[in-house]
Amino acid sequence: MMSGATRAEAQAENGLGEPPPPRVYSITVPLVVEMQYRDEIQVVIPANRENLKVQAAPLLREIEFLARAELLRQIASAVDAQGNLRLQELQELGLDAVFDEEKLELRVAVPAGLRRASDTQFTGRSPPRGAESALRPSDFSAFVNLRTGLDYVGQSATGLNEGLQPFRSDLDGALNLRDWVLEGGASYTEDAATPWRRNDARVVYDDPSRMIRYSVGDLSYPTTGFQSFQPLLGLTVARNFSLQPYRVTEPLGQTSFFLKNPARVDVLVNGQRVQTLQLPAGPHNLRNFLFASGANDVTLRITDDVGLTETIHLSFFFDYQLLAQGEHEFGYSIGLPSREGESDRHYDARFPGFSALHRVGLTDRLTAGLNLQGDGDQQMLGADTVWATRIGTFQPDLGLSRVEGVGWDYAARLGYRYYDAARTWAGTFALAAQYRGPLFASLGNLEPDNSVAWDFSARYSRRLPRQMNVGIGGTYQILRSSQRDSSGVNLFLGKRFGRGAILDVTLDRRELSTGETEYRAYASLTLSFPNRRQTARFSHDSFTETSRADWQYNALHSVGGVDANLGAQRRPDDYNAYGGLRYNGYRAEAGLTHDVTTPDSSSENLDSRTSIRLGTAVVYADGQFAVSRPVRDSFAIVVPHPDFAGQTIGVDPVRDSYAARADRFGPAVLPDLRSYLVRNVTIDAPDLPPGYDLGPGVHTIRPTYKSGTVIRVGTGATVLLIGVLETANGVPVTLQAGEIVSLKDPQRAPVQLFTNRDGRFSVEGLKPGEHELRLYADPQPKARFEIPEGKAGIYDIG
Repeated sequence: MMSGATRAEAQAENGLGEPPPPRVYSITVPLVVEMQYRDEIQVVIPANRENLKVQAAPLLREIEFLARAELLRQIASAVDAQGNLRLQELQELGLDAVFDEEKLELRVAVPAGLRRASDTQFTGRSPPRGAESALRPSDFSAFVNLRTGLDYVGQSATGLNEGLQPFRSDLDGALNLRDWVLEGGASYTEDAATPWRRNDARVVYDDPSRMIRYSVGDLSYPTTGFQSFQPLLGLTVARNFSLQPYRVTEPLGQTSFFLKNPARVDVLVNGQRVQTLQLPAGPHNLRNFLFASGANDVTLRITDDVGLTETIHLSFFFDYQLLAQGEHEFGYSIGLPSREGESDRHYDARFPGFSALHRVGLTDRLTAGLNLQGDGDQQMLGADTVWATRIGTFQPDLGLSRVEGVGWDYAARLGYRYYDAARTWAGTFALAAQYRGPLFASLGNLEPDNSVAWDFSARYSRRLPRQMNVGIGGTYQILRSSQRDSSGVNLFLGKRFGRGAILDVTLDRRELSTGETEYRAYASLTLSFPNRRQTARFSHDSFTETSRADWQYNALHSVGGVDANLGAQRRPDDYNAYGGLRYNGYRAEAGLTHDVTTPDSSSENLDSRTSIRLGTAVVYADGQFAVSRPVRDSFAIVVPHPDFAGQTIGVDPVRDSYAARADRFGPAVLPDLRSYLVRNVTIDAPDLPPGYDLGPGVHTIRPTYKSGTVIRVGTGATVLLIGVLETANGVPVTLQAGEIVSLKDPQRAPVQLFTNRDGRFSVEGLKPGEHELRLYADPQPKARFEIPEGKAGIYDIG
């Protein structure tokens, strides 16, 4: 309210006098699209209601994915110079657009004939809403993980190496400069001949738009078929699908249909209802069904608003190793072969090593590829295929090798698997046959001598009623050099009792190349107590005569709780008892284990060992340092405003705990972010005084590879302003929207206000200093006021 000297001053300086004559009013109201609240929109209300206008930008944004492109172009061409659209013109273009003056809301619907086909993704492989505006990682960030281990041997069976053992420590970390990442590590062992050893080090750069990762240094590259991994110091260029985790690269099913009327669509995959959709009239696409490997049935039960039912049956086949048609997967690496020495790494500079693979989806059911590996001493060429048919998936692999001084040889493998996911009690059937020439060698084997010529295997498993499952399998090997062939057969039985008990039994019979026959029985019983977060497991192996019992407890909170385990094991020659505790904190992780082994149930040769493991990390981004438990990929630092000193600032609250917390040790750190996945970070400040502006309660971030993101919490605003807005005659200014602008900080975004029917308003997010109040309906009159310095909490301006 403006009264006394304040009201007179406002009249003299700002012209707030008698209520202005009727004129054009602008008001912000809810925008309801297809019966759902979507956004807020400005409506311009003139004296002549036929010329009522609405703000174009939010309307176009919300119907962009509902209306046909041609209709959107017509609407865009009708926008005036002020960015508004006449409501009547929207109605003439075919939209159902109504401004409800009683509810103060704008309702818009797109008729079926003007709608574009809607897309429904069943596997959730599209980026979440708001991903495009996610907070970017810092241009420069870094982290260093430190893990240490201390062992104490209280008593040794041999009487040697007792007492405190040599100290061990591992360092690893990464430095990210505008998405160029330098990563590496080192290890330290006390009393070793060479205490410090360098681990892998490399520079990594990602190109997410093309899903390509470039690596220079000690390489980690993909392999396939008969390829094997050999350490290289060099360059890798590889397709990495994790750079676009929401992009579908497998051939997943899709279908399209048109609804004349609004309808409920029940979607069943292999007889199981996966989703019920309430869809409006118009065209619709259903994409990316979540399939199991093998044959799959999809049923759509469509029930319209008058009860008419229609059923659509579809059939799809899926295999997890297939690529969608036109999709490429590749990896090309070249460098110097390396090997670990006693004190350092050694590199072979005689001839570079190389490894390459390239797979392509020729069709949605056929994926083929070639691969090549080699160095100065040996080379290997291979080919692999995945072919999915209605009778199963066939996967042939071929390999041709050459070893210097040994010669050429080849290997071939044919795999087959079938699973009918559409049947309730369907089984899985798998066959494999492999041949290896006597001199065929994968990379790294310079003296090949393959004693097994043919290797055959088969397995069949299926689910049974009453929560049971069964499996039977067998192997047969044909050996060279007049050795006896070997074979084996095994039977597996499993039974679940209620929700908390699982019994597994495996029976095995093997005929060895020596002529001996082995029999083995293995049984395990697992008991789960979810409410108490405990699991107990008991097992016995007749072949090794080993009996084992384990108990595990998982804390209620993954951060700030203590996990525990206990166990005992009996073998023919000794008894073993062990136990441990594990703690994950906001700044570190720790583990404690104790192991006691007693041979022949005697304490004379007892072996007792206690181990302590500690891990912590130091992270940096945008000038902010913080201490955290070890970082696995990317991290975020949550930095509270200095005005929040002494306040509890928690991150991602779960029950009465947090995933991270700002405290006297510094900002909060989330160390477990995954690259390129969108993450919503929730900020909680339960004891924040009135008037303190926390800012957004949820921040959306999307980290890149081994990056750091800074989330700043709090704006520095500490004042909750309340008051009553009146004219010079004491008449309340009712139901008006406006804004308060800081004259001390003109760059700061204005704070919006809205008066009720008594002219009262309440505004958060203001700082001390001089401000100016303006009404949207009549921006010319302006009222200035000042919030005293040092003011915090509620401030009643009167």
